[in-house]
Amino acid sequence: MIRWFLLAALTLPFIACAPGGGSGGGGNDCTEGDLRRCECSAGVEGTRVCDAEGSFGECRCGGGEGEGEGEGEGEGEGEGEGEGEGEGEGEGEGEGEGEGEGEGEGEGEGLHRYVIVVDGSEVPSGGGTDGGDFCGMTVECEPGEVLTGLSAELQLGDGEVCDGSTREAPCESGVNRQNANTILDTGSMCDPASNAQEPSHYVSLGLFGSIAVDFGIDLRGCFLTVIEHQGRDDEPYEVFVCETPDVSAEGCLGGREIADAPVGGVLDVRIPLE
Repeated sequence: MIRWFLLAALTLPFIACAPGGGSGGGGNDCTEGDLRRCECSAGVEGTRVCDAEGSFGECRCGGGEGEGEGEGEGEGEGEGEGEGEGEGEGEGEGEGEGEGEGEGEGEGEGLHRYVIVVDGSEVPSGGGTDGGDFCGMTVECEPGEVLTGLSAELQLGDGEVCDGSTREAPCESGVNRQNANTILDTGSMCDPASNAQEPSHYVSLGLFGSIAVDFGIDLRGCFLTVIEHQGRDDEPYEVFVCETPDVSAEGCLGGREIADAPVGGVLDVRIPLE
């Protein structure tokens, strides 16, 4: 008998705390908010929560957690894709613009295409033709291929140079000695024109004037011939080969003249490579 009483005393507390029958639970057998694990389908564990009446509710099988994870993953993937697309587009546009600008700006740089003649006359020659008088300029870069310039630009110096607008002395002939294009010739017509109906066969630079002839190609290594109509006076000049129509230490070969003609006349010279 004593054994039965002891066994009953040990067993009754467990019976009192056991959950109510049925899957939904029932009776006041827990404290509100308590959690108890339960088994869902496919071996997945869920959770039962004690309600205000002290009963465990139905098994919750992780729906809330799954939704939270899904939202987090979706947001993360969206942000990652957006950042990747933005970076890719930016890099592509930058590379394209850089290549285009580089090609455009680099075209023609370093091309020594201009021959510039600078007059060194100090005394006027009179007759409306002060300074050196030039009637031709050629280059030969390939054997037997003689080229004249494409265009010429005159920077008129001091003194008096007829412009063809008057026949008053000393410009009685009416010939334009400021016609820069006269130098775009081989020098075959170097004698002065006799009347206004014929073009001037030479251009006069004026004292310390200059003329720039554009050949449109790199002239380094070519043979150059400059033809000056030599008169009774010495009309010295210097020759530069440059990237632009202006003489500068940075833009001209060697940073200085490549040759000079102390008394004027014809000058033959090979243009240096650097």
